[in-house]
Amino acid sequence: MTVPGQPRPLPVRPRPRSGETTATYIEHLARANHLPARYLRHYLCTPPWHAGRPELSRLAAISGRTETALRHVLADLSCAYCGTPLDMRPAGRPARWCSSACALRAFRQRTRGKPERHDPAEAPAANCCNCGTPITRKATGRPARWCSHACALRAYRQRARRNQQPG
Repeated sequence: MTVPGQPRPLPVRPRPRSGETTATYIEHLARANHLPARYLRHYLCTPPWHAGRPELSRLAAISGRTETALRHVLADLSCAYCGTPLDMRPAGRPARWCSSACALRAFRQRTRGKPERHDPAEAPAANCCNCGTPITRKATGRPARWCSHACALRAYRQRARRNQQPG
């Protein structure tokens, strides 16, 4: 049964995968029906200009699913924090959260578990490869292997002597 003015359902109607976005679901539908994704995306936008974001009612009609089912499954149609269905904006950047409170809670949840950056000088001290004295680490750059230039030269001479000895 088709509604006048609505597109007819496609012959092959794969289920949307959980967490899939609208764009990937349209590509999934196009691939299953041997259509170019660009053509299907253009077809799903509101007539007469067929530009902007795909209309949810047209996507529901061609996929054989209800609008509410698509809102629950497709990731960019529901709040990333609480799962509340979002209103479709006609143009511009799509919303990720239903409110500023959800955006703040999601930000805090993302950043709470990450460790803070520590000063490299507070890290456990490495020891010199030649004499064994502790080396204080610099804030930037490659970690030192020797405590001084003299220790680096001594280590170089020892390696050179080992390589010269017939073995």
